[in-house]
Amino acid sequence: MRQQRLVQLILIFALMLSSFAPSLSVQATSEAAPSESVPPRVLSNGSVPIKPGPEMTGQELPALRTRTSHTYLGSDGTYQAQIFSGSINYQDAKGQWQPIDNTLVPGSEKGVAYQNKANHYRVQLPSTLQAPVRINAGDAWVAFSLKGAGGKASAKGAIATYTDALPGLDVTYEAS
Repeated sequence: MRQQRLVQLILIFALMLSSFAPSLSVQATSEAAPSESVPPRVLSNGSVPIKPGPEMTGQELPALRTRTSHTYLGSDGTYQAQIFSGSINYQDAKGQWQPIDNTLVPGSEKGVAYQNKANHYRVQLPSTLQAPVRINAGDAWVAFSLKGAGGKASAKGAIATYTDALPGLDVTYEAS
């Protein structure tokens, strides 16, 4: 019952957090409950093409990127645009559209074990949940922690797992 309540609180917090960083998802699993399988995604951020089509050919034109599209110039002089239902690019500090890459990489600041590689926000994950998780978006930020939690972080792709964050409970964070 206590673990179920804890999982409920984590999920409620995740919903509140989603209003700040809608691209971050949080999941908690217990050893007693099997985790559900996640369907495969087209992109690491979960975005899928609006209309699936043939592979884009030619050279991508970065100057024509938008938040949801890539445009290619074919060898025959035609343009092809690949449009997605969600964000695949973000604007950097210079206003240029860059591809989103939420792969977790080693942190660049003291106390940060992992951070997402490239997005309009930065997730900073500590090596243990004894320290807070921090999310930055420009000058705004939010930090949160799970009281009494520990566990050691490991990362694969865009997912960080804290094994035994609490007795019998693993906590995962996914930047997406």
